[in-house]
Amino acid sequence: MLPAPSAPPPGHSLDCGRLYGSSLTLAIAQLAKQSQSPLLVLTPDIASQDRLIAEYEFFSNAEAPAFSRTGRHCPTT
Repeated sequence: MLPAPSAPPPGHSLDCGRLYGSSLTLAIAQLAKQSQSPLLVLTPDIASQDRLIAEYEFFSNAEAPAFSRTGRHCPTT
């Protein structure tokens, strides 16, 4: 198992460089599990976002809470 990154303080960012393939999504899922604050994850394009959402749901055994696509927002309800 990948060691979980430490959550940054609210208002700060975390750079998870040098994670390849699904290891980045695994780190995000582990960070989301331990975080008390919402996380913002940016992807370079829609295909990367779709892959990240599918991997996140696999690693977290839960649906991705919310996401925004170019001009559209999916609320968390």
